[in-house]
Order: sequence, then C-alpha cells, then structure tokens
Amino acid sequence: MSKMSQSVKKIGLVIAAIGSLASMSSNASPVFTSVESDGTVIETFKVETPLAVREDLIRAFEARSAFNEGDEYGVFIDQIINIGKKVWTIIKDNAPVVNLSYDYANAVPDGLANSKSLTGFSDLMTESWVMTAKNGFGVEVYKVQYTLVHQYGGSYNGKGKYLETVAVVPTKVDVAWGYTVNFSVKQVSATNLGTKENPVAGLTLETSFRSSTPIKDIQRKRIFLFRGDSSKVTINQ
Repeated sequence: MSKMSQSVKKIGLVIAAIGSLASMSSNASPVFTSVESDGTVIETFKVETPLAVREDLIRAFEARSAFNEGDEYGVFIDQIINIGKKVWTIIKDNAPVVNLSYDYANAVPDGLANSKSLTGFSDLMTESWVMTAKNGFGVEVYKVQYTLVHQYGGSYNGKGKYLETVAVVPTKVDVAWGYTVNFSVKQVSATNLGTKENPVAGLTLETSFRSSTPIKDIQRKRIFLFRGDSSKVTINQ
C-alpha cells in the first residue's frame, strides 16, 4: 500500500472514530436555518474541528502530489485559474467520499506548471460545520459534518496572494433509515479580486446537497468563497 493510500485510509479511520467530538453543545445556535414546505427544519452550526482530524488532514494533504499542467510557458500573475479539480463527490448515497490525493482545487497564476512554484502559503486552515434536519415530528433524519480547508497567501516571485488545497472534506454522516444524502462540488470558479499589479485570488466552490426519500426530494445549493489574503471562508446559501 502506498503512503498516500495509508494516509487516506488513516484519515478515514480517524474521522469515523472521533467525528462525534465536533458535535454541538446544547446551547449552540444555528448560523443558518430554513424550513421546507413539508415542515422539515434544516439547521447549520459552526463547530470546532477536532485536533486529531486537523492533524491527519495536514499529513494527508502534505503527502499528495501536486497537479501538473506540464511545462511552464510564461506566467501571468493577474490571470488566475484553477488547475485542480473542477467537480467532485463529497458524500455518495450516505457514504463519505475521501480522496485527498485529488479532490481539491486551487487559484494560481495562468501558465504555472504546478503550485510548487509558489511560496509563502499559510498553514492548512480548517473550519468545520454540521448540518442537521428534523422532520415535522421533530425527529432528526440526518446529521452531516464537513470541514472546509484551504491554504492562502502563496506568492509567485514575491507577487500576488494565491490559494492552494481548497476542499470540502466529509467528517461524519448519520442518516435515518429511508433517507439518502448526496453532497458534491458542482462548479469551481477562480478570479482575481485584486489588481493587475497586486493580484488576490478568489475561489468559489458551488456545492449541491440533496436529501431524498421514496416520496420527496430536497436539493440545496451552498456557495463557499475563499480569498488568497484571508483565513476566513464566506458562505452563501
């Protein structure tokens, strides 16, 4: 088994073993709340990322291979693109999908062969969230935990602020019988939020979350915005 396979396997085991440590306190208030037409209440809470999960995410991402676009043919620091993944699956039929070798995006200068040409990236930032749904009878039908990760502040020859290792990683999935949950990244958009001389990368991940039963189907879109000059993530729904 390769080192990467071992890393991915280990992070899966850690996620399964300690994902519950990131559960909400009884006094936690949801950041987002919505009510569906059938009375289902969907709430999203921000939670602390367990230290062991964070440490294993760092090790797993450090072990990955960088995306390679071939030879470097001329770099345009103000034209920012994603040379990582464009779409990927986060949860498939109630099962977390963890492929840290490839399931991440970035926002780097056009013409770059790979992100190893950039320097000064931050440590891996982590931000964890829990989304729960209760039916009209107040029974919890699913609870999904996921962690947003990214590195920011990378530069090319001292210019720009770029992004690397941008991903949504599932860390716990509990689903009631009769329900099916799917979660995926549907679109990735990279842009320059700065100027031509001082570019700041922006990366938008558009995700699709779908929960279904034999008699109903609920789909939700959530957008995550990452900046090359910030440790924070902006979330829109």
